[in-house]
Amino acid sequence: MDGLLGLKKIGELHPDVVTLDLEMPRMDGLEMLRQIVRRYHIPVIVVSSHNEMGAYSALNALALGAFDFVAKPSDAQSGGLEQIARNSRSKSR
Repeated sequence: MDGLLGLKKIGELHPDVVTLDLEMPRMDGLEMLRQIVRRYHIPVIVVSSHNEMGAYSALNALALGAFDFVAKPSDAQSGGLEQIARNSRSKSR
């Protein structure tokens, strides 16, 4: 839902990998990524939109320590995120 809640959940759930959308309220994805890298040292796969700003942000995320990034599908609302989950699992193994 937002970066602050995401950080709290990481502390509670201790995931092996995190997928991170860069567009979130209260704390954006790049700041959340900085916090994850600093505090938890777990792999982060960034989800980015298919536009110039999304590409720029994805490159910044890689520079900040993201493990990888995947493009957000245009049909994300209708189940396209399931493909991201499958791809993320294979990349993080």
